[in-house]
Amino acid sequence: MVEITNELIFQVLKEVQSGQTALRAEVTELRGEVSVINRKLGVVAENLNSMRQDLHKLQNDVQVIALAVDEHSHRLDALEARSPTLQS
Repeated sequence: MVEITNELIFQVLKEVQSGQTALRAEVTELRGEVSVINRKLGVVAENLNSMRQDLHKLQNDVQVIALAVDEHSHRLDALEARSPTLQS
């Protein structure tokens, strides 16, 4: 069995401290990466909101066009009903 000495305890503590330093560096690096990902997700969310608004505007435009086409269709039907030459 190995004899436990102050020197052995000191070496083990230095290794533990070195491992903690490495872990802290990795955690700091990961925090930076998470921060970058969060910023990119924010941009993506803004783009999605912008696209949603654009789609909503397009939907409204299509509804307006559909109403105009429907109105013109009714007008054409009325004109055809009044004029026998347009019915051919």
